[in-house]
Amino acid sequence: PTEPPTEPPTEPPTEPPTIQPRCLVNVEIECVDNEETDCNSLQSPPNQCATGGEIGEVTFTYLGTSCVKSANNQDGNCEDLESDLPETAKVSCLIPGGEILYSGTKSINESFSVTGLRSAPLPAMIICEISDAADDKLKQIVQINTSGNESLSLLDIYGSLQLYGCNQQNCLVPITYTYEIENIGTEPMIIDFLERTSRIVFKINGETVTDESSQDRLGLVIDRDLNPQEKTTVSENAVLNLCLKGTYDTDVTVKADPPDPPLGIPCEAQDDYSITVDQSGCKIDVDITCVDNEGKSCADIVVPTGQCSNGEQIDILTFTYQGGSCSDAANTQEQSTCENVNGGINSSNESRIRCEKFPISEIGIGDELYFDGSVSVNEEITLRSSVGLPLSNEMICMIFQNNQKRQELIFFTSGIEDLYLKDVFGSLTLESCDEKDCLVPVTYTYILNNVGQSAMEVTEAVRIRGGSSEDLIDQVADKTLEVGE
Repeated sequence: PTEPPTEPPTEPPTEPPTIQPRCLVNVEIECVDNEETDCNSLQSPPNQCATGGEIGEVTFTYLGTSCVKSANNQDGNCEDLESDLPETAKVSCLIPGGEILYSGTKSINESFSVTGLRSAPLPAMIICEISDAADDKLKQIVQINTSGNESLSLLDIYGSLQLYGCNQQNCLVPITYTYEIENIGTEPMIIDFLERTSRIVFKINGETVTDESSQDRLGLVIDRDLNPQEKTTVSENAVLNLCLKGTYDTDVTVKADPPDPPLGIPCEAQDDYSITVDQSGCKIDVDITCVDNEGKSCADIVVPTGQCSNGEQIDILTFTYQGGSCSDAANTQEQSTCENVNGGINSSNESRIRCEKFPISEIGIGDELYFDGSVSVNEEITLRSSVGLPLSNEMICMIFQNNQKRQELIFFTSGIEDLYLKDVFGSLTLESCDEKDCLVPVTYTYILNNVGQSAMEVTEAVRIRGGSSEDLIDQVADKTLEVGE
């Protein structure tokens, strides 16, 4: 009998594409005082301590300055015994006649408090002696009226001492910054960078002064290895000066790597927190909420995995038309091509885009033409079959302006070759593939709250995002806000 034909050898299964691990990280800043009050809701204290009542406590900061630097409304209250004041001083404050109310060693910019004896109010006058901590040599004598009947204002300077608090009125408020770091991706990650930048902008004698510094805070991160959806927090203490009118900005940058740094793609995130100190009594707080069309908080929206090529055929792709050049391409498809022709694209002109199966077959077959229409820069185009079939393995997109072809793109959409969200093919940026979508419609709501000490009129409302700004003042329904509204 005839031998049956030999079966052809079975083709080995196609290896699935290698997925390059990508991490996604988020960081948010919170700031509160010791009573858990948000730092933006803190009120500047009244300046005047002398209101006719008793004064039980005063707080000073040692400046190390001579009597000529005094700035207050009390006369004849400072005497320099020597011209140079020490960096580290022994400060003794006492009642005229000798009883000591406070004694301690202080360096420049360190603070201390003076209280009355045995819970009694302060006497009408206190005398503070400044000596060199090294040899106890007396350098300066200051007299300060604490009766409550003579002017005593916060930020007054008495020789080497500056008043920062009286009774419950305190300029210097301890605050705590907390940085919440979250892995919002689908891959484990390792935090390898955390930097905090502090920027203070204020005015002295009419001149704007900026003080900025950056510090490495990675050492404060106890748990640096985060699995998907895990969080870790970092806290640090600071002191806020509520009597110094200005802006206090804190920026935090966090960077992380997937577990395999040579292969994985690192990620980073930033957040900022701004405190405005305004002693005029006018202070406004702005809360921002963000939700998607289903009412879900933007913070809870799951970030899609970037990989579109998972071995399965792709049905729908959405691109944003950027009006760019082939030099803008950023993708990992080695065989994809991009060619600028006839001078390339003019981004200020409207374009016509035609995307279809490649190689091009007979024109007019509906399941091979995926998009043909006019678009402007930043508009989206969606590629899909008109009869519900998957996209072809290879795609060609042609961009026309003034009836001339200006750019031709050829790329792969089989689901096997590398294809990631945010890949750039010439003037097209990939935004979604099937159910994975980078662009989600959201709604921002801005809640304005008068947290100051007097009624106010909202005169300006500007939204700044991504380097662009938009005037929102016409959208403010009630521009007059009473205290607490």
